[in-house]
Amino acid sequence: MTTNQIKFNIDFSSNTKVDYRETMQELFNRMRKCHEAFLSYYESYGSYCKIRSAKPISNEQYITYTKRLDEVTKRKNDIGTQCRYLIRVFMDNVAHILSELVDDMNERQFYINNPQDILELFYQIEGDKKLKDKKIYDSIQISQRFAAAMVHRLSPGGDLTGTTEFSEESAMVSDDLSDEQASAKRESILDELDDII
Repeated sequence: MTTNQIKFNIDFSSNTKVDYRETMQELFNRMRKCHEAFLSYYESYGSYCKIRSAKPISNEQYITYTKRLDEVTKRKNDIGTQCRYLIRVFMDNVAHILSELVDDMNERQFYINNPQDILELFYQIEGDKKLKDKKIYDSIQISQRFAAAMVHRLSPGGDLTGTTEFSEESAMVSDDLSDEQASAKRESILDELDDII
């Protein structure tokens, strides 16, 4: 959404300057914090898995093992909560700003000059994106809906809140699935969370 193909107008009519190109660029720069928080969670989850898989041999080792596992579990949960919060707040800001643009395109049509132009993304630079060859209006609307859905999923009661983490019992059940079913399930989750922005 920070591409130069979208022609933004700057609004000087109110007491403040409203420049959505600048706003989108600021959002893009703030996305780095979300990425860093996710990498931190990924590292803590890797440490958790490594310690959890190192099963103790004797009773003396078991006490040390449980203490280390409790510490790593607490750290993983704390970092995960912080990561989800940062991403939820960021995506809420994205959804809010994009909904303002969608509302403007539906009514006043001031902030974007070319909402019906096709958004051309080049594979060599952008990779394969779902927004390729869509109209700018549709691209902004799809991105707004994705951001709003992500906020909902990360909000309390959503399926990405961490409260419904897999237990070891559910891991045993998933081991019983055939390899094809498990790979199809992993692919569907990755497809669902595919980055379209």
